[in-house]
Amino acid sequence: MFKFTLVIWIELASFLFCIASLRGQRDWWRIFTWYMLFTVLLELAGFLLYFHLFKGSSNEWLYNLRFPVEMAFFAWFFLKTMAAYRIRPQWFITGWALVVAAWMYESYTDRFMGYSDSANLLASVLIIISCCVFYYQLLRAKEYVDLPSWPPFWIVSGLFIFYFGSTGLNVFSDRLSAIYRTTGIPIRFIIMVVLNFILYTCWSYAFICIKRNRISSSQSS
Repeated sequence: MFKFTLVIWIELASFLFCIASLRGQRDWWRIFTWYMLFTVLLELAGFLLYFHLFKGSSNEWLYNLRFPVEMAFFAWFFLKTMAAYRIRPQWFITGWALVVAAWMYESYTDRFMGYSDSANLLASVLIIISCCVFYYQLLRAKEYVDLPSWPPFWIVSGLFIFYFGSTGLNVFSDRLSAIYRTTGIPIRFIIMVVLNFILYTCWSYAFICIKRNRISSSQSS
């Protein structure tokens, strides 16, 4: 229960930063407000289902239904961000199509009641690769980019750290479970909370950068 509430508070804080920073934003960044709202509401729904409405029953099906929405949002974000680098979208489309196919197959075989682990692993690898491509194109770019105040850099960095770390946890899940049974130390839980904190801290700072850049551009014009 503590894990759920802690993650919800982290997401809620980032959502409030998003609302405060993106208020009045008229470009594509404002979509983040709706995505953050969707994330917080779904996390709350998962909490209520597991701890109150159907105590102890699995809520994996809820997070499995969130999965395609989450992946579609990330695919859209990378396409928007990398459009300036003239990267052909074919490899993006192919990669995400494989993720969707894996999700549909696993969901169908499990009657949409479980979580699609293979699709999640495939999507995590794809997100990590997308982040690496972003960094590579950033290093090759001829124009100067002020990274501390550039929102896409912080969004991508948060995604990279979170999915790189969570993928590592999934790879060593059996060993971490054995450590927990032996010592009682919830290493996986601790690391996941830290990863969520890093992800949404990076995103919150990106939202602040968007607001600062908007104010700066309005004052200069």
